[in-house]
Amino acid sequence: MLKFHIISERSLTVQPIVENSIKHGALTRHDGTGKVTVKTEETDDDVIITVSDNGIGANFTDIQREHYSVGIENTRKRLEILCKGTLEISITEDGCTAAITLPKASTKAEVSI
Repeated sequence: MLKFHIISERSLTVQPIVENSIKHGALTRHDGTGKVTVKTEETDDDVIITVSDNGIGANFTDIQREHYSVGIENTRKRLEILCKGTLEISITEDGCTAAITLPKASTKAEVSI
């Protein structure tokens, strides 16, 4: 018997994060060295998806810092409503990292074959 854990949240949870990381992160490196990394991690209680870039990070202008991202806010709300998940974003001089945390109790369904 095989057992699979199925994460029920839609791909639109990760898509706007990766899109922002490319557009506002990696593409800001005009020397062609922009990079986006997507990692997954599993703990006892959660599945964590991390999206990082090496863009301009903390070198944002005041206007960029105050920019309101509809996609990011919609993703935060969707995560909270669907599964009590969270989205944390940290910006440093080395770029930006977004961590999506999905509690296992509300994200997995066990399927036996």
